[in-house]
Amino acid sequence: MSAIDELVFRPGRPQDLPEVERLCTGTWDWGDYIPEVWEHWLADEEGHVAVAELEGRMVALGRVVIQPRGQAWLEGMRVDPEYRRQGIAWQFVHYKLAYARAHGVRVARLSTADSNQPVHRMMKRLGMECVGRYEMLTADAQPGGEALHTLSASDAPAVTAFLERSPVLVAARGLYSLDWAWQALSPTRTVELLAAGHVVGQWTGDGALAALAVLEREPEDGRLWVGFADAALGLDAQAGPAAQDQAFQALAGELQDLAVRRKVERVSAMLPAVPALRDAFRATGYQYVDWRGELWIYELRLEEAAGRDG
Repeated sequence: MSAIDELVFRPGRPQDLPEVERLCTGTWDWGDYIPEVWEHWLADEEGHVAVAELEGRMVALGRVVIQPRGQAWLEGMRVDPEYRRQGIAWQFVHYKLAYARAHGVRVARLSTADSNQPVHRMMKRLGMECVGRYEMLTADAQPGGEALHTLSASDAPAVTAFLERSPVLVAARGLYSLDWAWQALSPTRTVELLAAGHVVGQWTGDGALAALAVLEREPEDGRLWVGFADAALGLDAQAGPAAQDQAFQALAGELQDLAVRRKVERVSAMLPAVPALRDAFRATGYQYVDWRGELWIYELRLEEAAGRDG
């Protein structure tokens, strides 16, 4: 039996914080966000925080968030640098998938940087599919619109009709993001987001939606987080390139104006690999701030993988 076979998994505890800080010291040049959110993670009833110990020493940590309708988000896996390349990450991801299955999850997802080749190889070995590549672009709040307004549950038929013909949602494989986590933008979820005030839109003169965005206000710094955005003319081939660009740029600018009206300093948009959409936001002043490069979203259908992940 190898030492790694003796890994012990247990729930995270408040008193683990010093060890969490030790594991996270060199994640990025600026540090890591996990020590800052450790207490919040432990208090969140929808999330399960676990640590892995080897001979009494914490060597890894990670989190599973159970999302609505049989989905799970896997995040925050960190392995002690002194114990890497020993199979700990492989065992930990199987632990998290087993936890997800035990809680009725049918599909699990996670994100990683486009440059993280070791994780890409592990995802391929697990049978996980890359279902999205996203850029996070940020701009300062600026006045200049007022066309976007918060939609309500009574607008669900119009929102559903918009999303059913949204090429951006197709490119996003039906997913949207809020707070660095992705899940399906299903009709049921859309109604919930409308009820919570997380959907904004712009109406045309004939009562249809010209643009739509799903967003929330981040509690940490107050910025607006845009997890989905599309304009009705955005990818309409018959509209022509100029109209496409104009529709997307108008939406990007309206989101900046909405940030002003909501008294926040900036707006960040998580944009899928739709070149016209990304180019339009850049042309409106959005740029890399918090994250440079792409985030890749991986997905595993647990029913299909049941016999594969031993």
